[in-house]
Amino acid sequence: MAHSKSIHKLTQEARAAAEAEAIRLAPQRQRAEREAKFAVAVFNVRAKTEWAILAWPTFRAAFAAKRYFLTALCPGCKQVACLDLRTVSYHPDASINCLIPHLSCQRCCPNPPFAKITGLWRWPR
Repeated sequence: MAHSKSIHKLTQEARAAAEAEAIRLAPQRQRAEREAKFAVAVFNVRAKTEWAILAWPTFRAAFAAKRYFLTALCPGCKQVACLDLRTVSYHPDASINCLIPHLSCQRCCPNPPFAKITGLWRWPR
């Protein structure tokens, strides 16, 4: 009669395999986080100044950099809004500028101007 592995033994093997995979992928994850932080920092500088934004960060880059809060400014009434990106359902590779039409000011109706994104932050500002 053949013996099968116990659930406990299978769980231990799966946990050991997951830990080995995490150790193997740690350098890649650290590099991705470092690059995402740099990309978001460059974006924040360009968004705060009046320079042209050459590259918009993606949701994946914002999450990798741990910058979960997006701030936007209404050019009409100068109201500032803050949005938690963790509550928004978009594809991780979509750029954050796809949110601009949804961030337009409700006070400036009926024809609100498009919101201007002013940065990605760790905490609400």
